[in-house]
Amino acid sequence: MADITEAEQWDTGVYQLETTDPVQGGADGVDNLPHKALANRTLWLKAQVALKALLGGSPTQTFKVADAVNDDEALSKGQLLVEMKAVDGSDSGLDADLLRGLPADFTSSLSENGYQKLPSGLIMQWGTFKGNDDANSSDNVVFPIAFPTACVLGVGNYNSTRADEYQATVDTLSTTSMNVSHNTGSLQMLWFAIGY
Repeated sequence: MADITEAEQWDTGVYQLETTDPVQGGADGVDNLPHKALANRTLWLKAQVALKALLGGSPTQTFKVADAVNDDEALSKGQLLVEMKAVDGSDSGLDADLLRGLPADFTSSLSENGYQKLPSGLIMQWGTFKGNDDANSSDNVVFPIAFPTACVLGVGNYNSTRADEYQATVDTLSTTSMNVSHNTGSLQMLWFAIGY
């Protein structure tokens, strides 16, 4: 008796034996088709679980591939993820949709003038600045990082309990800065911007 030869692939269906099917064994026999499909799916799922476990640690952790003979040839998990995202298609054995649960870009700078990137591409930025000494003037606020495509919202306000007397508006937005006009000088200002 021989074992079924497994292939690491996701078979789209599992054949259902019909009452009219002849009894036929062997590697391509109709009686072994459902077993073969389930064995293929099991091997494919096992590889997916191993891949997720492999990539579940630190993105800078390195590991050796079969033909790597020194550290210069080893890949980091982050490098492997980039390579894997480039591979997709029905014959690749990897669907890009499966990568959605893997590590994503949450880069941030959590400081007084900082930012937070989200996996969707949305970026939030914030900060403070001291308005120039002149009343009824404006200041150019430079973002900690440039928005790759556009800044869609910018807000400026005074850091004061007397906000009813002080007014600030955002005149212009760009990917790298925004212009905040204000009616009182020399006060601490707060700003917030959203873009992608």
